[in-house]
Amino acid sequence: MQSSSGHTLSEGLIYKAENGTETTLSNQYLDVYQYTPNSTDTQVNITWPENAGIFLKVKAGEGYAESYSGELDWTLTDAP
Repeated sequence: MQSSSGHTLSEGLIYKAENGTETTLSNQYLDVYQYTPNSTDTQVNITWPENAGIFLKVKAGEGYAESYSGELDWTLTDAP
């Protein structure tokens, strides 16, 4: 996550599992959702409990009052 003026939120995007474990999102593969479809599925909505999912975590003193942007790439894998 970086602002137009160059400020960075290091390790800003995290994935928080249902058990409370937090993992920083990086260039490494991280399994955040698994689903086994049935024959009638045409659309799958990813839903996590309120306390789990992808979050922005800003360290104290790191954030500035400006807009930040970043990119998140999803990879869908059809694998056992």
